[in-house]
Amino acid sequence: MNREDTFHTLKVCITGQDSSNEAAVSRRIQSIDAEHPGKARLRVALDSFQVAGPHGSHRCMVFAPLGLTYTTFRNLFPHNALNKDILQQSLLMILLGLDFLHQAGIVHTGIHPLPVAALRWCWTPRLRSNNPDLSPNNVLLGVEDVSVFSKIELAELQNPSPRKVLDDRVIHLSYTMPITPGAPVIADFGAARLGNPGQKHAGDVMPGVYRAPEVVLGMEWDCKIDIWSVGVMIWDLYEGGRLFRAVRDGHLHDEQHLAEMVSLMGRPPKQFLERSTKCRQFWDQEGNWIGSTPIPDQTLEGRERQLKDRDQRLLLALVRKMLRWDPDERPSAEELFEDEFLIQYRRAYPRIPLLALAPVLAIDHLDLFEMRHAVPGPPQGLPVEPEVEDVGVPPHVPQHAEDRGDAADAEGGRQREPDGVPRRVGG
Repeated sequence: MNREDTFHTLKVCITGQDSSNEAAVSRRIQSIDAEHPGKARLRVALDSFQVAGPHGSHRCMVFAPLGLTYTTFRNLFPHNALNKDILQQSLLMILLGLDFLHQAGIVHTGIHPLPVAALRWCWTPRLRSNNPDLSPNNVLLGVEDVSVFSKIELAELQNPSPRKVLDDRVIHLSYTMPITPGAPVIADFGAARLGNPGQKHAGDVMPGVYRAPEVVLGMEWDCKIDIWSVGVMIWDLYEGGRLFRAVRDGHLHDEQHLAEMVSLMGRPPKQFLERSTKCRQFWDQEGNWIGSTPIPDQTLEGRERQLKDRDQRLLLALVRKMLRWDPDERPSAEELFEDEFLIQYRRAYPRIPLLALAPVLAIDHLDLFEMRHAVPGPPQGLPVEPEVEDVGVPPHVPQHAEDRGDAADAEGGRQREPDGVPRRVGG
């Protein structure tokens, strides 16, 4: 493809915005020479440059173009909820990306499906200004066939989108992306933390209602906060609403948030409560709730309305694994590949590779391409079982670029079992 025919996404930072962290995370990801398939599930900056504007200099970052956010993709389904097959496949893709990140010593700090604008009403000013998120809004559909952008370009030339002309700029109404066949990609590493695998961090991270309990209570935290985020995100993607509201009088409220956690997770273990003096405001020494906020009368079983019988039990078992008070009790991204709810998908679709294209199943179940959201039209002739190159063995991710070598022989390396799930070799 000629240089003139290549499409890219340009992120223009506001004046004074520090983009150095996202650039540093991108360099760390790109420096790791590993064939782990999760690396392809991460969106990294390809280049960056400065541009002068009327109010100062702006840092511009160049990315490969992607499709719809999972927030928008989800909203195309009935009741704003993905179907079970797409949820399962999407979780496998997201966990692949997180497995790579966590082995590389990177914590995203905020996976969830709702757009930032939808969250602002319940954020404190402190949270609103400092914390991007890992969410369905930061998980986007991949694009296997870039000709979709040529179609959008042609549609814009033939039928220009509405615009508002101001004295210093022109504001365009963007075309809505059609659904594209491509595996999901995790984006937005502006608030990610770099370190060593398993390293503990401190500080206030994660957006309001997606905060893990250790963050709410001011404890140290590690990569397991990303696992918590995915657990909360499952509810957004599949149940069409938030698992936690955590709001009182229109503002984010820690005690309300913790009371809701108790109602769905039970009381926290004593060893967890000993990690922060803030816990004394809400629990006694035996772990009994002493907060002034009543514990809501609810259960996960009562809240889950999409599935029945065994399917519901498997889904809620997965959610409960991720939403544990003690982060040490939450499984790693790699361990979650062994969860029965996700294995169920692999058994149902044994011929579809792990990196198969999630939207293909959506097309198989729903006539989404007929919806008005797909502007200009979608690509035609999508295969039911796409040809996907075998990704091979996802080895252990070296911590740094110089930590390379024969991953197959390295301690902690992994092999791929017949069912396609990556597994660690040895102790």
